[in-house]
Amino acid sequence: MKFFFMLVLLLSSVNALASRASEILNKYANSDLVKNTLENIENQHGVTCTSGKPHGFFPRVFGSVWNVSYCHKLGVKIKVRISSSFKNDNEPVFVLERLKVKAIWGNVQSEETHEQHLLSDPFVDAFKKSELVRSLRHMVEDDYKIVCSQGKARRGTFLGKANYFYKVNCKSDTASFKLKVKARVQIIGDDVFKFRLKNYKVIRS
Repeated sequence: MKFFFMLVLLLSSVNALASRASEILNKYANSDLVKNTLENIENQHGVTCTSGKPHGFFPRVFGSVWNVSYCHKLGVKIKVRISSSFKNDNEPVFVLERLKVKAIWGNVQSEETHEQHLLSDPFVDAFKKSELVRSLRHMVEDDYKIVCSQGKARRGTFLGKANYFYKVNCKSDTASFKLKVKARVQIIGDDVFKFRLKNYKVIRS
C-alpha cells in the first residue's frame, strides 16, 4: 500500500512538472523574441515562416528552450532554430543564445551576381565583400543593436566541394555575438558567379 501511494505521488509530480514545462514552452513560442526573429527572417529573405514548434529538455531544470520553424517561398525552404535561455519560471524573460538559419533547398538570398577577377583565390575576398554577407551583418546589427567588426572569410573543402565561411564578432556595451555564414559558389558563366547560402548562425559569446 505504501508503494502504491508513493507511485501515485510520483506520477502526480511528473504530471505537474510536464504541465509547467508545457506552459513555459507555450510562452516561448508566443514570445516577442521568437515572433520578432521570424519576422526579421521573413523580411530579410522574402519568405513566409510558420510559428514553429517549441522544445525543451526539462526546461525548468536547465533553463533552456528552442523553437524550430520552417520558412518558404516558391522554390525555397529554410529551417530556423532559435535557442534561448531564461531564469524566472513564473515570468520567464527569454534571452537569445543561438540562431541558426539553414537552407534546405533553393537559393535563399536575392539574386546576386559577381564578375570573377583574376586573383589567385578570388572567391574568398568576393564572399567577404558580397551582398549576402553585408545584408546579414546589417540584419544582426539592426536586430540586436550591436556593431560588427570587419570579420574574416576563408575557404574549406568537404567531399570535394568548396565551402566559403565568414565569421565576425559583433558587440555593444551590453551584449556580444558571433555571426557565422556558410555558402557555396554557383558558376553562371565563364567569368560570372553567385553565392548560394547554406546556413548562418548568430551565437551569444
